[in-house]
Amino acid sequence: MNTDVEIAALKTRVKNLEEVVKKLLTLYSNFSSNKEVQELTTVFSTELQEMKANVESLTNRVEILEDVPDIDF
Repeated sequence: MNTDVEIAALKTRVKNLEEVVKKLLTLYSNFSSNKEVQELTTVFSTELQEMKANVESLTNRVEILEDVPDIDF
């Protein structure tokens, strides 16, 4: 192989490596940190506890209404 062909091949390899590095950096920037995951888990847990409390409250109200006798006028 002559020098020009080797240089062209090296340029192609460098260009491909640059594209791969750019893709890896993009992927890395999209990762969440452990702290972010913990914060999201805490938020979801709190919201689920609130929803559970609401469901239990509504269930209790329905049970109370079901136990009220019918009133005939």
